[in-house]
Amino acid sequence: MQPARLSAARAGPPHLFLPLAFLRADDYDSDDKLVTRGQEDHRMRKNTLLVGLLAVLIVSCANLQSYTASPLHDKGEPPRIVDAYAAKVIRPGDVWMIFLRAEDPDGDMKSIAAVLWQAGVGFYPTQINMLKAEDAKQFSGYLSLRTPTEFNLNGDEFELTLIVRDRQMNPSQPVKLPLTFDLGAKQEIPERWQETADHQIASLMFAIESSWYHNHLP
Repeated sequence: MQPARLSAARAGPPHLFLPLAFLRADDYDSDDKLVTRGQEDHRMRKNTLLVGLLAVLIVSCANLQSYTASPLHDKGEPPRIVDAYAAKVIRPGDVWMIFLRAEDPDGDMKSIAAVLWQAGVGFYPTQINMLKAEDAKQFSGYLSLRTPTEFNLNGDEFELTLIVRDRQMNPSQPVKLPLTFDLGAKQEIPERWQETADHQIASLMFAIESSWYHNHLP
C-alpha cells in the first residue's frame, strides 16, 4: 500500500521539504509531530550559527592581541662611534686614512656604510663594508681611500659620512669628515691613532675625479 504523500500545505516551510526516505514514520504521523521536528531543526541550525560566530570572534580577538602585543625581543642597543679622525687636507695621489673607533653593548656590529659627497658632483654610490667577527663588539682601526694624482682636485671639496650598523640594522650616529686637496699638504697621523694604524678595517673604492671633468666633458 503506497504511503500518502504530504501536500504542500501540510509540509510547512520550504526548508522542510525532504525526501520521504529520510523521514521516520513518526515524523509525519501528525501535523504536530512534523512541526516539532521542524522547530528542532531550526533551533539546531541557529545554535550551530551562534557557535560559528563565537569561534570567529575568538579567533579575531586572538589575532588582534598578537598583532598589538609587544614583541618578545626588542632590537637591542645600537652601535656607538666613540671617535673618528681623518686629515682634512691631503695631496692628490695620497691614500686617505680614516680612523674610526666604535663599540656595541650587544656585540653584534656587522657593517660600516660609507657615503661620499663632492661639491658640484653630488653623491657617489653608497658602499657597505662588512666587519670581521672579532670586530663585532668593539674595534679601533682605519679605512683607506686611494686618491688620483690629478692636480685639478685642488679646487674640489668632499665630505665622507660613516654609519656603523649591527645585525638588527640599528644605526649608529653618523660622523662626517671633510676632505680637500693641496699639492703641498702632508698627511700626518695623530699620536692617539698611532696604535690603530696597523689595523685596517676596509678599503673604500670610490672612483673620485675632479669636478672639472664633470663640468667640461660631455
